[in-house]
Amino acid sequence: MFHKVSAENVSEVQELFNQMTGEYYSEEEIEKRIQYLNSREKENLFIKYEHDQAVGMVGVKSDAYQDEQKKLAEVNVLVVKAEERGKGYGKELLDFAEKKAARENCDGVYLVSGFGRQTRAFNLYQNYGYKDAGAQMIKFFE
Repeated sequence: MFHKVSAENVSEVQELFNQMTGEYYSEEEIEKRIQYLNSREKENLFIKYEHDQAVGMVGVKSDAYQDEQKKLAEVNVLVVKAEERGKGYGKELLDFAEKKAARENCDGVYLVSGFGRQTRAFNLYQNYGYKDAGAQMIKFFE
């Protein structure tokens, strides 16, 4: 089950952001980030729950790129808790983001592949149909 992030999720978001970046974000910083995201109509952050426990998080910005031919959404956050990796949650997070982008009339999704192009994440994106476009991974919908 997916839930849009709110002020009630500060500790879960903090844990996932800290794990994703390898840096420490205070609760105050996370609260500000959540407040900012919730003030933006086309930028959302969602937590994936399994058995009432947060297992991952995905951020989708549905107005990230547009030209006269294509409109792309950006997956700007994608993290699965270390102890939950290898269980298919990364694919579920990507699938959720893609479906949200399609509902927003986007032609595809792009993302920047991890901190330091993490091999496991990079392989997931490629196996899920994303193409290496230099610093970005892009997938156009058929």
